[in-house]
This record gives sequence, C-alpha cells and structure tokens, in this order.
Amino acid sequence: MYSPRTAAQNLLLVIAQKKRKAHLQPLMGHIAAALSAHDVAAREAAAAGRPVPADVARRMDGALLAIGTCAETLKSKAPYRDQIEAMLTQFVVPCFDSGHGHLRAKACWVAKEFADFEHFSGGEGCAGRGPQFCGLFECVMRALGDPDLPVRVDAVVAVRSFVDELADLDILKPMLPALLDSIFGLMAQIDNEDLVFTLEGIVEKFGGDIAPYAASL
Repeated sequence: MYSPRTAAQNLLLVIAQKKRKAHLQPLMGHIAAALSAHDVAAREAAAAGRPVPADVARRMDGALLAIGTCAETLKSKAPYRDQIEAMLTQFVVPCFDSGHGHLRAKACWVAKEFADFEHFSGGEGCAGRGPQFCGLFECVMRALGDPDLPVRVDAVVAVRSFVDELADLDILKPMLPALLDSIFGLMAQIDNEDLVFTLEGIVEKFGGDIAPYAASL
C-alpha cells in the first residue's frame, strides 16, 4: 500500500515460488524480452551517440529488479542456474556504464544478490572466487566513484556482500584505503545504516589490517 516496489517484489516471489513449474518459465520469458530489448536499444544508442530511451531504461530497471528479487530461486533451480553467468555478463555488467544512473545503481544491487553464487566458472564450486566474481566485484568497486550519490550508496552496500564471500582477502587489501575513504565520505553526507553494516563487515573480515584507520573509525 505504501510501496509499489515492495508490492511488485512480493508478487514476483509468489510467482517464482508457488507452482514454480507453471509460472517461472513465462515470467523469465517476459524478463528476457525486456533484457533483450534494452540490449538492442543500447547498441543502437551507442552507434548514434545518444542515451537509451527513458521508457526502455525504465523497463530494464524493472527487469533487473525482477532478477534480483528471484535470485534465490534462480541460483538453486535448473536450467536457470546454468544461465546466470551468461545473463550477468551480457545484460547486467553493461549497465554499470549506462547513461542512466538508476540502471547503474540497480546493477550494483543485482550484483550483490548474486555475490554468493557458487557456480561461477573458475570458482571450483565455491563462492567468492573466479573471474566472473572478481569482474563483478571490480564493477562494484568502480561504482564507488560514480558521480551520482545513490549509485555510490548502492555500491557501498553491495561491497558488504562481496567482502563476506571473498575467498582471497589479498585482492582487496590494496583497495582498502580508497574503499574506507569512500565509506567515510558517504557517511559524512547521509545517515544510512547499511553503510555502517558494510563498514562493520570490513572490520570483522580484516581485523588488524584496519588499525591504521582507527582514528577515522
């Protein structure tokens, strides 16, 4: 009643989880059509040197919301599980460079929802490793410098999920100063509990490596 987005997500969860065999395939077909339409529009827009039309971008935003909302079902059920990596590569990763800030923010959120996926190629059946995981993490880290505040906030929130799953902490250690500076900068601008949760997760994960930043903390 107070949030159309939440109502839409709840409806999608019901569709994806109740009588899944009858409902999930048509739902994913509808989402795939929106993803493909945006993909075509993005290539045409790039060739013409203009942004993707706003109505196409809005539908893509809804498709990304649907994918993230249904992430747990998609990660656990064939044949969708086997298509996740290709879907993220073809449709989600390009949104990190979209001319529409809301799509860049939604790409961060979708990446967060799949950070714990255990079947990325090169991950050896474990979450937190492999080139696809690292590529998504790199996209999220790059979004920390986005010119739009909402994108930076969603990027910091997404970082928590990637840090929780990260198998090799040495990957992130060189980036800790810039990451902490981004979080401190956002905390000076807005009051958001999710930023605190991300900072807490980093402190728990890295322990003594955080000591040089004790004064800022």
